[in-house]
Amino acid sequence: MNRLAIKILVLGFSVLIIAVYMEIEDIADYYISIDFYWAFLSFVFIFFNQVLSTFRFKIVLSIFRISLPFWECHRVNIFSILSGVFFFNFFGQSISRSYLIKESANPQASFIVTALERGLSLSLLLLASVGAAIFVFGGVGFEYIPVLPIILGSFFVLLSFVCVYFISLYPKQKNEINFLLKDGWGSKLWITISIVSLMHISMLAAYLSLIIGMTRFEIVNEYSVLASLLTMLGGALPISFGGWGAREVSASFAFKAASLSSELGVSAGIGVGLLTVVALCTNIFIIFFMQRVLGKFKFDIYQSNRLSRDVFGRRLILILSWVSLPVVFILILVQFPIPLSAGHISLNIADPLAVVLGMTFLLVIVQQRAWGKVWKNNCIPYWLLSAFLIVILSYIIGVTRIGFSEWASYNRLVGSGILLCYLIIGLVSVAFWGDFSVRTAIRALSVAIVVLAIMEFALRMVFGYDSLLSLGWHGPRWTGLLNNPNSYAFFLVSVFCLIFSFERNFSNLRRDWITVATLSLVMALIYLTMSRAALGSMIVLLAVLLSFDWKKVVASVLGAVMLWCVVIGLNEIFELFVQTTVGVAGFNEGRVAQFGEMQYDRIASLYEGWKLFLESPVFGAGLGVFHEIQALKGHPLVIHNSFLWVLAEMGGIGFLIICVVPLFWVSFIFLKGQWRVDPYQRTLVLLVLNAAIMGLAHELLYQRVFWLILGMLFAAPFALRTKMPHNAS
Repeated sequence: MNRLAIKILVLGFSVLIIAVYMEIEDIADYYISIDFYWAFLSFVFIFFNQVLSTFRFKIVLSIFRISLPFWECHRVNIFSILSGVFFFNFFGQSISRSYLIKESANPQASFIVTALERGLSLSLLLLASVGAAIFVFGGVGFEYIPVLPIILGSFFVLLSFVCVYFISLYPKQKNEINFLLKDGWGSKLWITISIVSLMHISMLAAYLSLIIGMTRFEIVNEYSVLASLLTMLGGALPISFGGWGAREVSASFAFKAASLSSELGVSAGIGVGLLTVVALCTNIFIIFFMQRVLGKFKFDIYQSNRLSRDVFGRRLILILSWVSLPVVFILILVQFPIPLSAGHISLNIADPLAVVLGMTFLLVIVQQRAWGKVWKNNCIPYWLLSAFLIVILSYIIGVTRIGFSEWASYNRLVGSGILLCYLIIGLVSVAFWGDFSVRTAIRALSVAIVVLAIMEFALRMVFGYDSLLSLGWHGPRWTGLLNNPNSYAFFLVSVFCLIFSFERNFSNLRRDWITVATLSLVMALIYLTMSRAALGSMIVLLAVLLSFDWKKVVASVLGAVMLWCVVIGLNEIFELFVQTTVGVAGFNEGRVAQFGEMQYDRIASLYEGWKLFLESPVFGAGLGVFHEIQALKGHPLVIHNSFLWVLAEMGGIGFLIICVVPLFWVSFIFLKGQWRVDPYQRTLVLLVLNAAIMGLAHELLYQRVFWLILGMLFAAPFALRTKMPHNAS
């Protein structure tokens, strides 16, 4: 009953948006004038897409050592797609597949199969959409500057993975990675990628066929291709009901962004949805017909291999639970700026993977019936649920006050769901592997930060101003690949808290030089970001840690000063011989002087924020209102205070739940003193303290690294490990 209520609510909300913002008469006109030959061609493409999805399903199953005849794969795949219409796509497909293939494999294998399919599909669709956006808005050719961040980010990720594999992993861990790559994984993955590409081409052809049938070739151009790809991306969201709702709303905004009719986009989206249902019914009829002809499908199952398949699937879950954490940590460091004619979009490449992994691990928790066991404190899930309900309530209030807001919908509401996926990844990783997972992530992070620091320093020396401008490196503030020095600084401080807490106490430099060198590099990079909030936070954190391990603090600070001197010295030598100034130095005089300044935009932000809170002190003004207020010569307000933002948009109730409760809990942990011996509690105290300090000057509640580490700290170590058989690792 709850699922039905959620479905009705989501679909009703989508219908409400379409009814308010769309001209229903124009939508009806498109259907009246449609050429049914083109509609039939669209149906053929959709039918072909579903058949291709069965081939994809069969090949991915073979990767996991599950062999089923084609018609049985087709039956499982089609019925799982149908279940995705009645429940969230990803959940519906995974749960139905776990039931339908339970005779041939353990249920957890279906979660990984569906996750791999979704991950590949979303990644390719995202790349196609970004490529189309650059082609349409950025010109026909790929200019050097717009593509430079993408090339550099891809190179950093590849180099980091190679270095992590050869430097930071133990031989046993490398063997586990090699285990994943055995049995033809590489060739089968390439075949799967090819099939997914054909599926997207087929679905794109279905959209374009409908558009041609409705407009008679009047507007079939590169803009309609881009709008169709964006609509497909919206419909492919793992939490939609077979694409319904999300597809139509995405179509209206995508076609409008491409300077096309929103009504045409909604018509095409609804048409594709209806034809998808017809194609499903056709496939179901064919399946029942073939069952009558061939009899009941025979499974290719051998009881002697059943145990090995079960062990394989469970071992895969265990490997994935520790591999995913360092991979996501590295990917978070890369954010691509995609320039468009009307500005640019920022794409963090970790988000698609985080969504798929988060949902996969959530299904594993549900399947293991371990939801109440994975948390270190049973009150944590209730706090998370309360916070998420407050976000939804604020979103509804915001819609009633300012109407539909893309910022509130995508950056806040959908963003909250993405952050929850990050939290679940950290939660499951530690619930399976405990400290081992954390230390593996620390080693991978250390290697990645070293690689990124060397890259940024070297490229600042080599690149010209235009190239540095495209990377966001044109000023003296180091930003990494996040295009925001404050976000980069927050990431580094969070990593500092993690490394300092979980690495052993300082004994002598000969034994602990790697830990000290890593902490010194992180502190030097924090200084080079020129983030005043991060510098102030580090001073407080170091003051707290002096009473815990003063030797490590002093050694790290001295090492950071030495590294900073090396950077400055190399910069001066380079300028002396090359006669260029790339600005890699640390804080300059102007930046130091700004510590005592209060910029006009911050004053306006404080004024408007308190004004919004006083107008609606209980439940707030609504999600997105702060951003939509036009001030400062017509520009939206910049949120410079996380606490004030929560007060303004979510009111006193939201502030109490989201801010006061966790701060009170962390204060209790600090006063109790247990954080001195427990690395999880120590990291939690430092992490929340840093967020509270930097949050006074920046909006930081939506920082991905914060929620990923929180998930690690909220988990009960080895809670899920005890539920797995010993022969599965």
